[in-house]
Amino acid sequence: MNRRLYRLLLWLLPAMLLITGCGEGSGASSGAASSPPTHAASSGGSTAAPSAGQDPSPEGELTVTVFQTGKSDCILIETAGGAALIDTADKGDGKELVQELEKRGVRKLELLLLTHLDKDHIGGAARILENFPVERLVQADYDEDSGPYEKYQEACAALGLTPLRLREEMTLTLGGASLTLTPGAHPPYEQDNDYSIITAMEYGEIRFLFAGDAEKDRLGEFLSSGGGPADFLKVPHHGRYNGLSAAFLDAVRPTWAVITCSEKEPPEEELLELLRRGGAKTLLTSGGPVTAVSDGKTLAVTQG
Repeated sequence: MNRRLYRLLLWLLPAMLLITGCGEGSGASSGAASSPPTHAASSGGSTAAPSAGQDPSPEGELTVTVFQTGKSDCILIETAGGAALIDTADKGDGKELVQELEKRGVRKLELLLLTHLDKDHIGGAARILENFPVERLVQADYDEDSGPYEKYQEACAALGLTPLRLREEMTLTLGGASLTLTPGAHPPYEQDNDYSIITAMEYGEIRFLFAGDAEKDRLGEFLSSGGGPADFLKVPHHGRYNGLSAAFLDAVRPTWAVITCSEKEPPEEELLELLRRGGAKTLLTSGGPVTAVSDGKTLAVTQG
């Protein structure tokens, strides 16, 4: 009897070990799958977002609003997957921006992108951070000696936020839209504007281009990289003309061009003439906010 039991145990032992091993492997796999995604980004190179690298399909309507904030930038992107904000207008605009976003039902920002650190692009950043949870905070990779930048840094410190100082191109997806953020390729620059992060957004067949305040050096990089056409262009640097404006607009060939400006500080006539010659429908935010709505196949643009 003992001999039979001994043989039975010898036969069962390998099977028991195999079952135990399989159980441990299954547990490890389950643990990895349940680990929370990492959203925070340090000051190193680009950090892939959970949705980075995918090829999204349009989900309902996408709305882009270029706010009327004078000669400054603030652009809201709303999708089925959440909202993103590109720049935060000038100092003193933060309170009104918060009210405007709340009126539109925005409760959280999936992305806050500060294209560069001039006061007319980061003026409301501290207020935005204090009033809305931000999933990803991305800024140009340099520092600025200014009051608005200091307030922005203080808000980040108080909230425990570490901005991603973008040094490499990164692509994010947001509700069926694909956003490619491209930093300056050859810093340092003489002009802070040339640190501008240029964002190309594709939604189905429709392409948007947000060019920050890019000037000659940055536009040269865009052209060298083979940057192509866009249906909707946020014209760089409030409609300022430079030696590469013609080549840039010829490459982009926008159907719609939006210039952020004020009545006191209008765009330069040389640039407006280039847009007219290229057949672009040009809107100035001095005449009211501009709204673009797309289903991925068509694009409707209105003002007011």
